[in-house]
Amino acid sequence: MRDSWARFGNLSSLYAQAAEVGYDDYLGKSEELSRLAFADDPVRFSSLETQISIAGVKSIVFSAMCLEATINDFSGIHLGDGYTEDHIEKLDLLSKWSIVLRLASGYEFDRSREPYSLLKSLVSARNRLVHNKSKERNKGSGL
Repeated sequence: MRDSWARFGNLSSLYAQAAEVGYDDYLGKSEELSRLAFADDPVRFSSLETQISIAGVKSIVFSAMCLEATINDFSGIHLGDGYTEDHIEKLDLLSKWSIVLRLASGYEFDRSREPYSLLKSLVSARNRLVHNKSKERNKGSGL
């Protein structure tokens, strides 16, 4: 194992803090919105809805970024930067966690357990946000 103290450039802590700020903001704005009726203040209501969406995006995207930075760093420490760059970095996040944990520690990431399903849900939510695509308006629905 390499000395992890000699590493630099890992932003996982920064991403974790950004995700936490986004989540706290999401909870606070959601609570405020629950006490406000649209009819009471439609401008504030709409503004809160937007702020909640932004906070949710921050929380999801930065959480995924944190987990990716963490596993990349773990891989670099335990498998070497060259191996990580050549074989790990191009993998999707779920594969990185499964493969790196197994190669570095012998730990098998159990796909039937909650941590794996939560990571899978996070990746799915992040992908929907990051790879967002517009859709044609349905002419019959009024949307």
